[in-house]
Amino acid sequence: MKTLYIGNSLKEFNYIRDVLDKNKIKYKFTQTSHEQDFLAPGRGSVRSFGANFSHSAPVYEIIVKEQDYDNAQYLVRDVK
Repeated sequence: MKTLYIGNSLKEFNYIRDVLDKNKIKYKFTQTSHEQDFLAPGRGSVRSFGANFSHSAPVYEIIVKEQDYDNAQYLVRDVK
């Protein structure tokens, strides 16, 4: 598995997912919000007391299989 995209743009995230779906490339994705981690930390999480998360955007990540990575990267080359 290899990370194809990681960033804060929901627009780019959705665009890439649409391209992968149209080309039948399987992928996994995650959405991480550091604010949620702070407000409801799980076991073993690091807490940042005094940190200001009011302006932190979620981080989106799209992961594809290694054998699909080059093709997927080519298909989404115009993103941004």
